[in-house]
Amino acid sequence: MTLVSPSDTGLFYFPDFVREGEFVSATGADEMNHLTKVMRKKSGDKIYITDGKGTLIFGVITQLSRKELTLSVLSAEQQNNRFERFTVLLPILKNPDRFEFAFEKSVELGFTRFKAVKFQHSVKFAVNLDRLNLKAIAAMKQSLRSHLPRIEYSDSLNSALTQGGIPLYFNQNAPSDLSEDFRDSGASYLLVIGPEGGFSSFEIEILKTGVSYRLSRGRLRAETAVITAASLLANKIDFQ
Repeated sequence: MTLVSPSDTGLFYFPDFVREGEFVSATGADEMNHLTKVMRKKSGDKIYITDGKGTLIFGVITQLSRKELTLSVLSAEQQNNRFERFTVLLPILKNPDRFEFAFEKSVELGFTRFKAVKFQHSVKFAVNLDRLNLKAIAAMKQSLRSHLPRIEYSDSLNSALTQGGIPLYFNQNAPSDLSEDFRDSGASYLLVIGPEGGFSSFEIEILKTGVSYRLSRGRLRAETAVITAASLLANKIDFQ
């Protein structure tokens, strides 16, 4: 039998689907519109769906309308969230597009926990969590992942650190690169990247409880630093 992956069929997000025996029923106006009008799916087509909680269903469409989807289940699995112990503290940036770009790329790399942080050197702009949640859904589907990311807002680094976890922060003057192996650690971690203008002296002081790493010998833009740090760490996590 020819193997079929989500990249062949597309991945669709239905957070409240109901499974009864070998059939799944799902509703959702936006996703139904995407299925019928954009992807032109029809009865007999095979697709993957997820609830954003790690459940991945592969099935054949037996009924499809503007309001409801019914699938005959061919396979179902519950995927582990290997990124659950890691929270990315995203610095609020002057340019919202750059901020959103860094967020989307981090989601595509697999991270599922985020805090948009107003550092002391951050330039103020309104964080639209509803818009970011829509971006998270799109990036999750695009990268064929089954865990929907969550993003919250913190008005300071100190506030963001109160959730617990070991800070991993990146500093151009740090003595070493990111070389840790997190495979056998059960600890939780906070991935901390500074804003435009860098960390304040107060923030550097409270980060001393964590571990500092160097990303590059040159100076990186904040959004580049986010994506670089996320890429390096994801490579260690995703292939454990």
